Order: sequence, then structure tokens, then C-alpha cells
Amino acid sequence: LWSAGGLQVPTHLCVSGCGPQPVLHQPPSASSSLGTTVTLACTLNKDCDMGIYNINWYQQRLGQVLRFLLRFFSPSQEKQGPGIHPRFSVSKDMAIDTWYLSIPELQAKDDAVYYCAVGAQS
Repeated sequence: LWSAGGLQVPTHLCVSGCGPQPVLHQPPSASSSLGTTVTLACTLNKDCDMGIYNINWYQQRLGQVLRFLLRFFSPSQEKQGPGIHPRFSVSKDMAIDTWYLSIPELQAKDDAVYYCAVGAQS
């Protein structure tokens, strides 16, 4: 769970396909306060080549539909979802097969479930 201003928010993971399938791991919780930065991690299992995948991050606020935030392959190949504030950003650390979603200046409206998913880079 991560907390924005005391509200508890679960994070979840999505699983997708690599030799036989890539598996993503997200910590079950993180916490932060309003106005600060929260960073959510998503790690790919070691059997997969991180260099061929892009990461997709999604947000789902309570009672709302899933919303596409970002797709990231490299800093020059990042796609922001429609209407998504540019303060959301993604980075990756290939040494530990991990992508990070950074949300600075945390606001109450950031209270949501965040999902990561991988896709093959085309």
C-alpha cells in the first residue's frame, strides 16, 4: 500500500509473456505524504532480456476505469497517455531489471491502484 495524505492505496502487478513468459514483480506497498515524491518499482524476472521490452504503467482510481499513464522503452521512446500530467515519469535500471514510475508533488488525486505491464518493443 502507498499512502497519499494518509489514504491507503494498494499497488498490484500484471503478468505478460517471455521465454516462456516474463513475470513482473511489484512491491505490495509504498507510502508517501502529500507534496512529496513516490517512486513505484516494477521488476522483470531474470530469464528475460529487459532490452526488448517496453513498460506500460496504468492508474485506476477507486470506482473508475483503468487509465493508461505511460509507455516507456527509453527516454527518447516514451509515450504519455492522453491528459496525463508530465510530472509522471518512468526510468529503468537495466542492471537490476527494474522500471520505476516516479510521481513528484504527490496530490490527493494520485490516490489509486498502479499497474505495470510489459510489451515487446516493435
